[in-house]
Order: sequence, then structure tokens, then C-alpha cells
Amino acid sequence: MSQKSDIFSFTFINIFTDLLKKLTNGLTALVIMITAFTAGCSSESDVKPFTGRDLIQLVESAAAGNEAVNERLGKLFDYSLPLNATWNIFYLDSLTAKNRLKFYYLLLESPNPVYNRFAVYDTLGNLYLLDKSLNGNLSVFNGQLDSIPYFRVTESFRTKDTLILRRLNIYTYHYDTYALAFRSFTFYKENTVEREQYIESISLQTIKTKFRTEPKSDFSFEGEIFTYDKSAQAYQGKYRYFDSMVVRRINSFRGKVSERQIFDKNTALRSTGWMSAEDSAKKFKKPPPEPPKGFTIFVPEGWKIRRDIFITAYIKEPRQGTLYVNDSQAASFSVIELAADDSAENHINHSLEIRLEKPFPVRMTELMAVKRLQMQFFEVSCTNKRYLIIFEAPSFSYEKHKDIYEAIINSFGVNC
Repeated sequence: MSQKSDIFSFTFINIFTDLLKKLTNGLTALVIMITAFTAGCSSESDVKPFTGRDLIQLVESAAAGNEAVNERLGKLFDYSLPLNATWNIFYLDSLTAKNRLKFYYLLLESPNPVYNRFAVYDTLGNLYLLDKSLNGNLSVFNGQLDSIPYFRVTESFRTKDTLILRRLNIYTYHYDTYALAFRSFTFYKENTVEREQYIESISLQTIKTKFRTEPKSDFSFEGEIFTYDKSAQAYQGKYRYFDSMVVRRINSFRGKVSERQIFDKNTALRSTGWMSAEDSAKKFKKPPPEPPKGFTIFVPEGWKIRRDIFITAYIKEPRQGTLYVNDSQAASFSVIELAADDSAENHINHSLEIRLEKPFPVRMTELMAVKRLQMQFFEVSCTNKRYLIIFEAPSFSYEKHKDIYEAIINSFGVNC
């Protein structure tokens, strides 16, 4: 559909899910969290159905800055960014289900991935899906599973300037809405390491995948089965072997990385050639250079992030930090930055006696059962940075989701 372009290095690891949110300098996560959402549909008989030409004209008008039209299209474009004038793909097509319900699907690809879009509308212009989290070069395929329409969108991109990735997104139709039912990495290449996950079969109940790896690979799994969860409207994998491998290798990457990374609103704005208010303040105040700050951690969709709050549980005195919490599972990870010469034992009443050295020096406790909770403490350090991580979850949640929790903690990285 389009020629491949030299895109900005950018990834959305929704880690798993968006587990790996829903794409940095050093080891900061290249993540733009997924903003896919849905809207209900209406069926007023006096509303004239849209044609493809009507819809493409509205999209072109919104892309040119027409706020009223953009609002009508479900805020397809983000006007806090400069208007985009260059598109690799500006593609609209339609799909008609066996029940004669017709959908238009729109794929927009820009040299700068902050403008990439996939959207689905009906013939009355009602928005069914809008995904703003897509990276790199895009392609789309449509099909039906037992008369239920679905879309596959594939992303091909680089991250850390060197690592070549592909990610597959499957959106399925259920009860007047489209949902992101499957998102997983399908290809990873780093020098001579080349690994692929491909779909062997797909049905309304399961997706079965197989893995291909380079000779003498340390990745020995053969494939995985993802089972459809009606309540989540998504295919759930118990282990997510391939995604976990990709996230782990991205986190442990030590090559030189350029500054053309997109991982938050400011860097997205900066990638367009504009300066954020934060950039302007830095420019005029000319602060002294500081070492890079920050850490990375990948959490699935459904987890909330609360930054700059005071953590009070299980520590001797309140400390400011970041809380990652899943309300439905009552599970959380608290991350607290410590001084480089500090120690976790100065803040908690437990000794961290287990030590690991790769990819970062890590000290931790055993997993502990405290009443009806499972708890564990970690200390991760790298040169002049040190972090205390506190994990807790009810025992019933831990037994059901322990693979996800292990993947989250294994994704933690420090921007050394």
C-alpha cells in the first residue's frame, strides 16, 4: 500500500497488552499508551447514510484543522500537535458483514508515528473504534470469523534505532462495538537473533501461534494458545512467551541510542519540531546538565498509574513514589527512588537476601504470604540510581495472574 519510510524510533509495548502501552533514551520505555475507545451507534431513519467519498472528505477536512468536523469524527486528530501535512497512507475501505451491516475502516500512516490512526465508522458516521497507538509502517487486512467481521493491523518499526519489530493487532466486532481483541509482537530481529511468532489457526474461541527462531536459540518454546475471554472481549494467553522475550531483550539492550525517541507527550511534541513548555523553560533558564533520570516498567491495559504520591504501606516512613495498581485484581507495584548510597533495608522491615546480577543488580526477598496477601520487595540499582519496588496482591489474584505479575517485574529497567 505504501513505500517503507524512515520512521522515528518508537514502540508501544503494551507489554502485554497493550502487557506490554498499549512504545527512549537508554532504557526508558518507548511507550505511547493505547487510546483505543468505542462509541455507541444510532440508527435514525432520517439520517442520510455516508458514502466513502463523504467520509474521506470529512477526514481530509479534519486533517486540515476543521475542529467541528474533527469533533464529529470522534476527535480523530489531536490538535495539541501541529497539523500533519505528509501521509504515507491515507486509506479508506469498507466491509459488509453477512447481516448487511456496513463499516468503513480508515488507516492513516505518517512518517511521524504520533499521527498514525486506525478507525472504524458505520454508514451514519458513528465511531466504533479509534486506535492512536500504532507505530511505524502499517498494513490492514479484513475478514470474518463465522460471519463476525474483524480487522488485522500490522505494525513494522524499529526501536532503540537497531531492533526491528512487528506487532499484530486484531479488532473484533461484538455487540455494537469493535474491541482490540489481540495485540502481540510477531517479529524480533537484533543482529543475528531473528525470531517470529505466526498464527497457525484462528477461530472465535482460540488463536494458536507457533514460533520460529534462529539456530541454537536460547528461546526454546514452540508456540502458545490464546483463549477468548468474553468478559474481557480479548484473547488471553497464559504465558505470553514471545511478548515477554521481546520486552526482556529491549530492556537489556545496551547499544547506543539516538535522541529521536518518543515516550511521552513532550517527546511526541518535540518530534514534530515544536518545543513544549518544558523545553522552552530549559532553553531560557539554561539549567546545568544532569544525568539521565528514570526507570521503565511495562504494565498491561487496565492498570492505573499514580505518580508523585506518598507511599505509606509497608515502609517505615512515607516516601514519594509511583504506584501501578489494578483495581479489579487489587494488585499493585509501588516504585520509590532511593539515594544511590541508600539501602532498601533502611526503609522496610525485611532483609533482601536473594541477589541477581543481570541485566541489573537486583536484591529481593522471597515471595511472602502475609495473611491473605502475597508480597515481595525488590531493590534494583544501576550506577548512581537505586529503586525500591513493593509488590502486593491477594492470594487468589496471585494464583490466577502470577505470570503477568512476574512479567511486569521482569520488565523493570533503569536508565543508567
